[in-house]
Amino acid sequence: MNEYLVAVLAVLISLGIGFALLINFGVSGVTYFVLAVFILTIFGSILYTWWKTKTDKPIERLKTEILVRIKKDHADTLRLMLKAEELMNMDSILKDLELIKNNLIALEFYDEDFARVSKSVEKYTLTFIEQESRKTEQRLRSLEALAAGSYKPKLGRYIRELELKIDKLNSAGYQIGKKVLEFRVITNQPAKSLREMIEKKSRLSTHFISILDDCIEEAARLSTSSARYSDTSDIKHIEQTILDIRNKKDDFDYAIFQLVNVRNKLKDMISDVFNIKHATLLSSIKCVLDILEKDNHVDAQYRESVMGLFKKVASIKDPGLIDVIGDMETQFKNTTVHIIAQLNSRVTALERDINLDESYKKIWSPDEKIPSLVKNIDVTEDLEAFSRNAVNALKRIVAQLEKDMAFIKIIENYDKVEPIITSKLKEKATLSGSDLNVKYADKFMLLYSLKHVDAEFKDNELRLKKRKKPKKQKKQKKAK
Repeated sequence: MNEYLVAVLAVLISLGIGFALLINFGVSGVTYFVLAVFILTIFGSILYTWWKTKTDKPIERLKTEILVRIKKDHADTLRLMLKAEELMNMDSILKDLELIKNNLIALEFYDEDFARVSKSVEKYTLTFIEQESRKTEQRLRSLEALAAGSYKPKLGRYIRELELKIDKLNSAGYQIGKKVLEFRVITNQPAKSLREMIEKKSRLSTHFISILDDCIEEAARLSTSSARYSDTSDIKHIEQTILDIRNKKDDFDYAIFQLVNVRNKLKDMISDVFNIKHATLLSSIKCVLDILEKDNHVDAQYRESVMGLFKKVASIKDPGLIDVIGDMETQFKNTTVHIIAQLNSRVTALERDINLDESYKKIWSPDEKIPSLVKNIDVTEDLEAFSRNAVNALKRIVAQLEKDMAFIKIIENYDKVEPIITSKLKEKATLSGSDLNVKYADKFMLLYSLKHVDAEFKDNELRLKKRKKPKKQKKQKKAK
């Protein structure tokens, strides 16, 4: 269209120039102009032909690019259908893909092997090739949509089968909770196209194999732990089974069956040992917790940490978690040692303040046995020996803490209580604990007696000492 427009404009301009020359210069001027136009037309035609030839080469490249893209789309679709064959029969769709390929070869777009673009495409216009490209693309997309409709229910069934297998592993006691949550995240992700569904299936398969790997490793660890408590021949048989599972884990049904079977056998083998360890640990934690709960001066964080351990251990019922019991035992020992160290430091600090006044030692004294008891606590000992030493030390420390805290309160509040005692002693010479409406009344009265020489504390009563009457001098007999 542009070429015609240029030609019309050239003719009109030429006529205009010729007419102007005819008026101004006559026929001779027009003759020279016509000769010039004739010569320019010849050279212009040559230049146009050369230019047209140059512009035709990009068109040929464009044809080739379109055909290369068609071949690539066909190959991508073929690969997609072959992957989809993992879940469904794709024979009919694969036949349609073969027909599309044969039709493109019949058009002489490609060689007989469908390997490269044929030279025969030069005889086709760009428009024709573009039309065939769109037709082919539409047919490929239609095949994908058809395959996606059939693939979707197959994928749903595949996911449900994997979920059932995971439920079996969970029921057997394998610790895969975190991985299962990640698996469910993938299952809930939307997938509409065939490509997205195949990608989802691939991710689920990979993640499921990762879950199997974790279960295999857990079974191997449990087998190693069980070897300390079980017959060697039984353990060797189980170890061989675990090795077989490693080699055949792509067979999901076989792997699941054997993993469940292995764990059940191991649980039976160590059940008695587990029950003893579990009961011993629970009892030890309970002893420490009872001591901490009896004293209000023990920080709540210590009680809560031990209570948390108790609840965790109590919730473990599976003998297959015997290693977890071992970990909880270590945690219990470390927590107990930490609590004892903190409480002992607190007692030491309180007693350092009390010792500032030597007079207090008459009514208060530290527990000299605590340092040696704390020193005897050793986390490397067996649980029973550790618990025995720890409980003994903790009892003495908590009792001393109660004693120290009480005395600190007496010291802090003595100045307030002293005038009350003095006033009451003026009213009645003897006071009992019930006469003072304060906590630790006997301690206050004892301290009062130490600070007042005219008072004494005896038989839980405070009384004023009787003043001795001065001796009367005998009158001298008058001399007779």
